[in-house]
Amino acid sequence: MWDFMRELNYNVAATYRLKPGYYWLTTCVGFVIVGVALIPIGIAGLALSPFTSNAAPILLLVAMPLIIVLTTLLVAGGFGQVMVSWGVFSPTDAWYYATRSRYPLHWFKDQDAEAFDLLESSLKRLPDGWNRSASQIATKLQNQLTLELQVGHFLDGAAVKIVAHRTGTDDFLCWHIRQPRRFTAVRISSGTAARPSVEADGAFEEFLVYDRRRHR
Repeated sequence: MWDFMRELNYNVAATYRLKPGYYWLTTCVGFVIVGVALIPIGIAGLALSPFTSNAAPILLLVAMPLIIVLTTLLVAGGFGQVMVSWGVFSPTDAWYYATRSRYPLHWFKDQDAEAFDLLESSLKRLPDGWNRSASQIATKLQNQLTLELQVGHFLDGAAVKIVAHRTGTDDFLCWHIRQPRRFTAVRISSGTAARPSVEADGAFEEFLVYDRRRHR
């Protein structure tokens, strides 16, 4: 929950770094969310107004955050689906836009800077046992990975950078340079016949889920 709130706060704060057109677009979506949320809030207020007990305002205060969250998911989710149908969003972009206020990288003024910030913020959330790979370690792992890859392998030809490894294991984490929100957890084989196995692939959150399942 803490990671979710921290990312949500980071994404909301990133709004001012959007290109002007996308800034006003997402601002309009925010206004629609507020406008739609006021309708059920007003209805709830009218429904509770005849009651004079202290419970009425408490119930309204409890209901308001729930109404706002549901309205945000409804409006932002609908907007995301429209963007998907127009080819502007991928389904993953739409999901994270609705649930985490995460914007596609091409919406930002400086995409390279945003990609770097994204990587840094992700690596700050590495699970216990995982460490950032210093340049010397990363180069060694990168060379070993290159030697073991076969033509047609999942990572063959992919522009990836090894950014982290798990201490005492052959597990490491790749960051996709051309797809900055994509990470791949890989295990390097110890045998001569085996090849690197992909343990997890997708958003950083998917890597965290994989690690929790594997090491809980």
